[in-house]
Amino acid sequence: MSRAHDLSFYHLFPLGCLGAPRANPGAGEAVARLANLEPWLDHVAALGLGGLLLGPVCESATHGYDILDLRRIDRRLGADADLARLVASAHARGIKVVLDGVFNHVGRGHWAFQDVLAKGRNSRFADWFVLDFEKPGLRGESFHYETWRGHDILVTLNTRNPETREYLFASAEGWIDAYDIDGIRLDAADVLSLGFQAELAARCRAKRPGFWLLAEAIHGDYRRWTDAGNDSVTNYALHKALWSAFNDGNMFELAHTLDRQFGPKGTLRGLPLATFLDNHDTPRIASKLKHAAHLAPLQALLFALPGVPFVYYGSEAGIAGEAHATAHDWPLRPELQPGDLANLPHPELMPLIAGLARARAAHPALCDGDYETLLVQPRAFACLRRAGDGIAVTAVNAGVKPVRLKLHHDALGNRRLADVLDAGRVVQANDNGVEVALDPASAVILV
Repeated sequence: MSRAHDLSFYHLFPLGCLGAPRANPGAGEAVARLANLEPWLDHVAALGLGGLLLGPVCESATHGYDILDLRRIDRRLGADADLARLVASAHARGIKVVLDGVFNHVGRGHWAFQDVLAKGRNSRFADWFVLDFEKPGLRGESFHYETWRGHDILVTLNTRNPETREYLFASAEGWIDAYDIDGIRLDAADVLSLGFQAELAARCRAKRPGFWLLAEAIHGDYRRWTDAGNDSVTNYALHKALWSAFNDGNMFELAHTLDRQFGPKGTLRGLPLATFLDNHDTPRIASKLKHAAHLAPLQALLFALPGVPFVYYGSEAGIAGEAHATAHDWPLRPELQPGDLANLPHPELMPLIAGLARARAAHPALCDGDYETLLVQPRAFACLRRAGDGIAVTAVNAGVKPVRLKLHHDALGNRRLADVLDAGRVVQANDNGVEVALDPASAVILV
């Protein structure tokens, strides 16, 4: 797989976007809904994104993370051959495919846990889970079982048990063989042991050199997970700083987060962390923002700042969505097809994102350049990225009035800089730096 720095990703949630039933019927023939993702591949290619992250596709009881069988495609989506064909179609378009891997827990209906429910401590699978036979169960069982964050439908696997580990590692290897995938997003990596993750990485890369691993972690030192063999980690710290900096008129929060992570003394310099404005677990960015006009400059930052950009389906056209008490997270994972995007509130974001993806692919400074803050004000921000002789200057105005920003750095020299967002806009830097004019709620990326 290409270096993580080189890719920008599209994130689809198949069970949601394909309109699959919210509960697995548990019987009957598979319904080949995965074939209906083909139009999405054309859309991803048109946006210029080189990677596709698919939400869970293995057999599950409801939302994809309550796994019933890691070695079977969810009957609501299709069969093995359907996923293999989809991955081959993606590869034919130059798109790499990453699957969501749920290895920390399974659903209560998983065949191994069902055996434990039937046989108790006499089950040969009892050691596959974290059990206490001296305490009563959550639903009247004769034993207590560990769950993921208190959700009693999610049963924690005992990844210290060699047999359990082998089942999980062999399942991942089987996905490579059966579907020809390029990587895995490791769900709940923040509660999986780092030793397990290191062994998983070694097993996958022994089978496919360059196999890409993305760890899902919310808090903590993200370098812990890359040191364990993962290529990237979900950058929730930057996610929060991005949207709240615009909502609160506090670009100092954004600059502080970036300096702490990627600045000259940053602790995460050089790590290609996964950057995002929203995903299947968070409210849509259009629902979080106080002002819809900020959607465009936020997209510009997504592609211009350090990290690997992820675009969650529908958000490239400003779709709204928030979790609901009775509907769980399904409103964040709606049924949608590419043809629906033009009717969403902000379809004008799509050509913007396509241009941003092209610019990031064309300019090394935007992929893996180092980072420095150039200017920060309550509602204005500018930064510099450098890779070799190339530079990229990004500036945003989150205010309601036009601004002129005077930016200074030795690297600017006497360069003519072109705005990747406006082909006709060129500015001249000199010994006094460069002056950038910004309309309200706008961004420039000068290269």
